[in-house]
Formats: sequence, structure tokens, C-alpha cells
Amino acid sequence: MAHGATNPVKQLVRFPQLFLEWFYPDLVIASNLVNHLTSALALKLGPHHITVNAILPGLFPSKMTAFGIRKTGEEAFNASQPTGRFGRPEDIAGLALFLASPASAHITGTHTLLDGGARYRRHAIAPATKL
Repeated sequence: MAHGATNPVKQLVRFPQLFLEWFYPDLVIASNLVNHLTSALALKLGPHHITVNAILPGLFPSKMTAFGIRKTGEEAFNASQPTGRFGRPEDIAGLALFLASPASAHITGTHTLLDGGARYRRHAIAPATKL
């Protein structure tokens, strides 16, 4: 990459909330609605021993991410992920099975980010060091 050039993957992975609000306002509204509904239903249904949780997937291959993956390349996307890979269907399935099992009987109202740790790189919370 030329000196001073921006990494398209970093730009795509770090796009600001403002970008989403401008170009995908329905997505932002729907996401906020799901988060609020999850919390409200958890409070309302908790006394009836019904748990309500939300799974918030990060980068998973889908129709929405297909263009970016084709344009930038799968290797570049994988390099931007702390786990070195996209999410897989079994990642969501495992979390859903856990949340549906008796093992999560005392877990309600959560918004579980399933992004392989990408949120830490995106917000520069933790350094990208190798151990």
C-alpha cells in the first residue's frame, strides 16, 4: 500500500455510527428497537421465568457483506478480525443453544456481541499485539 493511502478494510470496519445513520437509518432504528425491546421484555417476562436475550452478530458472510468481501478480498477482512476469520453459522448456533438451555436460566436482558473481538479493534480499546 502506498504511503499515505488508507486501508479500505480499516475504513469499512471502522465506519462511524454517523455513516450508518445517514445511509442506513432503518438499520440503526431497527437495531436500537431490538436492543430496547430485549431489555423491556426481559423486565416484563422475568417474573414469569422467561428469559429474553439478543444476539448481535458481527462480521458474518451474508448478502449485506458480500459486496465488501468481493471488493476488498476475504484475506483482508480476515486480517481485520482478531480471531482471523469470519463468524460461522455454528458460532451463532452455539450461542443460541446456550441461551436456550437451562445453563442460562439466570441470564436475561443481555445484548451479546458475537463479533470475534472486532469491537476492540474498531474502537481502538485494546492494542493489536501478538503474544
